[in-house]
Amino acid sequence: MTRFLYTAIAALLCASMIQAKTHRPVTRMEAEVHAGLTYPLGSYHGGKAQPGGGIGFDIRYNFKNSPWDIGVFVQIDCAEWEFNHRNPNNRSINCGLSGAYNFRQGHKINPFAGIGVGVASVQEVGTWSFYPPSSTVSAFIPKIGVEFLYFLRLNAYCQISRKGYNTFGLSLGLTIGGWPKKNKG
Repeated sequence: MTRFLYTAIAALLCASMIQAKTHRPVTRMEAEVHAGLTYPLGSYHGGKAQPGGGIGFDIRYNFKNSPWDIGVFVQIDCAEWEFNHRNPNNRSINCGLSGAYNFRQGHKINPFAGIGVGVASVQEVGTWSFYPPSSTVSAFIPKIGVEFLYFLRLNAYCQISRKGYNTFGLSLGLTIGGWPKKNKG
């Protein structure tokens, strides 16, 4: 799974470098709130993986005359596990810097690919735990998705921080800003 993800990200970045100019000028700042479902990656002490939830907030700056953006993010992901009818919730609170390439920026359908890098505060919430109550680790969040009608985003991502806390997520986001600029003239 991880090898596939790295290959997909590399292919998207290579395609972005050879793609013809298909972006349009957009407003510089945008904010997004997103929520969705998560699913744990890998194994964790023989537990059975269960669906969980995730929520996040991003603020992005769109570079002038460029399909690239940079921003900051805060995201909470839950990796749910079942152990003999006990269900600890491995929660990670991630924050850091993000960057993305918008393949058709300023169009009604805009595919994108990005990466977030930062730190994660991980904590096991439940009746018992395998690890100390909480710790801080590095976080890596590759993301791909599509923006529809300038404000609706469908995201697929992996949150990679610590074994037992890593998740795959699908989320739906609402964006304010980043709209196409009107032509002066």
